[in-house]
Amino acid sequence: QVYAYVAGGLGIICFSILYFMQNKRLRGKWCNRRDLLSWISLGLLVFYIVYIPIKIENNYLALIGEFYDPWSRRIHLSAIIFMYVCFILGLVKMDRILPKKNRVV
Repeated sequence: QVYAYVAGGLGIICFSILYFMQNKRLRGKWCNRRDLLSWISLGLLVFYIVYIPIKIENNYLALIGEFYDPWSRRIHLSAIIFMYVCFILGLVKMDRILPKKNRVV
Protein backbone atom coordinates (compact mmCIF):
# COMPACT_ATOMS: atom_id res chain seq x y z
CA GLN A 1 0.00 0.00 0.00
CA VAL A 2 2.89 2.35 0.65
CA TYR A 3 4.04 2.02 -2.95
CA ALA A 4 0.74 3.42 -4.22
CA TYR A 5 1.01 6.43 -1.89
CA VAL A 6 4.59 7.09 -2.96
CA ALA A 7 3.83 6.71 -6.67
CA GLY A 8 0.75 8.93 -6.47
CA GLY A 9 2.55 11.50 -4.36
CA LEU A 10 5.50 11.65 -6.74
CA GLY A 11 3.08 12.11 -9.62
CA ILE A 12 1.38 15.02 -7.87
CA ILE A 13 4.77 16.58 -7.04
CA CYS A 14 5.90 16.26 -10.68
CA PHE A 15 2.69 17.74 -12.08
CA SER A 16 2.73 20.61 -9.59
CA ILE A 17 6.31 21.45 -10.53
CA LEU A 18 5.44 21.22 -14.24
CA TYR A 19 2.50 23.60 -13.66
CA PHE A 20 4.76 26.14 -11.95
CA MET A 21 7.33 25.82 -14.75
CA GLN A 22 4.60 26.43 -17.34
CA ASN A 23 3.48 29.53 -15.42
CA LYS A 24 7.06 30.80 -15.37
CA ARG A 25 7.42 30.24 -19.10
CA LEU A 26 4.08 31.77 -20.13
CA ARG A 27 3.53 34.54 -17.57
CA GLY A 28 7.04 35.22 -16.29
CA LYS A 29 6.04 34.37 -12.69
CA TRP A 30 6.07 31.08 -10.84
CA CYS A 31 2.86 31.74 -8.96
CA ASN A 32 -0.08 34.06 -9.53
CA ARG A 33 -1.85 35.26 -6.38
CA ARG A 34 -5.22 35.36 -8.12
CA ASP A 35 -4.96 31.90 -9.70
CA LEU A 36 -6.78 29.14 -7.80
CA LEU A 37 -4.74 26.37 -9.41
CA SER A 38 -1.49 27.98 -8.23
CA TRP A 39 -2.69 27.86 -4.63
CA ILE A 40 -3.91 24.28 -4.96
CA SER A 41 -0.62 23.22 -6.56
CA LEU A 42 1.37 24.93 -3.81
CA GLY A 43 -0.64 23.23 -1.08
CA LEU A 44 -0.38 19.80 -2.67
CA LEU A 45 3.32 20.22 -3.44
CA VAL A 46 4.24 21.08 0.14
CA PHE A 47 1.93 18.43 1.59
CA TYR A 48 3.31 15.57 -0.48
CA ILE A 49 6.93 16.65 -0.02
CA VAL A 50 6.30 16.30 3.72
CA TYR A 51 3.94 13.30 3.60
CA ILE A 52 5.95 10.84 1.48
CA PRO A 53 8.92 10.60 3.89
CA ILE A 54 6.54 10.27 6.85
CA LYS A 55 4.66 7.45 5.10
CA ILE A 56 7.91 5.63 4.28
CA GLU A 57 9.17 6.07 7.85
CA ASN A 58 5.93 4.74 9.35
CA ASN A 59 6.03 1.71 7.06
CA TYR A 60 9.65 1.02 8.01
CA LEU A 61 8.91 1.38 11.73
CA ALA A 62 5.96 -1.01 11.41
CA LEU A 63 8.18 -3.58 9.67
CA ILE A 64 10.81 -3.57 12.40
CA GLY A 65 8.24 -3.41 15.22
CA GLU A 66 9.04 0.05 16.55
CA PHE A 67 6.55 2.57 17.84
CA TYR A 68 5.16 5.51 15.90
CA ASP A 69 7.14 8.74 16.28
CA PRO A 70 4.90 11.44 17.87
CA TRP A 71 6.74 14.24 16.04
CA SER A 72 5.75 12.71 12.72
CA ARG A 73 2.11 13.14 13.65
CA ARG A 74 2.58 16.81 14.51
CA ILE A 75 4.47 17.48 11.29
CA HIS A 76 1.83 15.57 9.30
CA LEU A 77 -1.02 17.56 10.87
CA SER A 78 0.85 20.83 10.23
CA ALA A 79 1.24 19.86 6.55
CA ILE A 80 -2.50 19.11 6.34
CA ILE A 81 -3.36 22.48 7.89
CA PHE A 82 -0.98 24.27 5.49
CA MET A 83 -2.55 22.49 2.50
CA TYR A 84 -6.10 23.47 3.49
CA VAL A 85 -5.04 27.05 4.24
CA CYS A 86 -3.63 27.24 0.70
CA PHE A 87 -6.90 25.90 -0.70
CA ILE A 88 -8.94 28.46 1.27
CA LEU A 89 -6.64 31.35 0.31
CA GLY A 90 -6.93 30.31 -3.33
CA LEU A 91 -10.72 30.31 -3.14
CA VAL A 92 -10.80 33.70 -1.40
CA LYS A 93 -8.26 35.44 -3.64
CA MET A 94 -9.18 33.98 -7.04
CA ASP A 95 -10.50 36.15 -9.84
CA ARG A 96 -14.21 35.69 -10.07
CA ILE A 97 -15.86 35.21 -13.42
CA LEU A 98 -18.69 37.68 -13.58
CA PRO A 99 -21.74 36.77 -15.66
CA LYS A 100 -22.26 38.86 -18.76
CA LYS A 101 -25.35 41.01 -18.79
CA ASN A 102 -27.62 40.98 -21.83
CA ARG A 103 -26.41 37.54 -22.76
CA VAL A 104 -28.38 35.98 -25.58
CA VAL A 105 -28.39 32.22 -25.80
